[in-house]
Amino acid sequence: VACYLAPLATLQLVLETKNAESIPFMIAVMNLFSSLSWFLYGVLLSDGFLQAPNFLGILLSVFQLTLFIAFPPPRLIII
Repeated sequence: VACYLAPLATLQLVLETKNAESIPFMIAVMNLFSSLSWFLYGVLLSDGFLQAPNFLGILLSVFQLTLFIAFPPPRLIII
């Protein structure tokens, strides 16, 4: 879960500058795909221990990506 929260360490900067450039875009996208995959696997196995943290990861990743929509950086660096 800490891996999903780490990019949000710059949340205050994003809100102050109205610019999401400090959040790594590709990490947010890959966290979303990874969390979604593991969550679906947990659903298939009916395993709450897989579902719970990955559902939280999905929510946090979607939140990070919505910051890119709300506060787009002047140029999006995808590396």
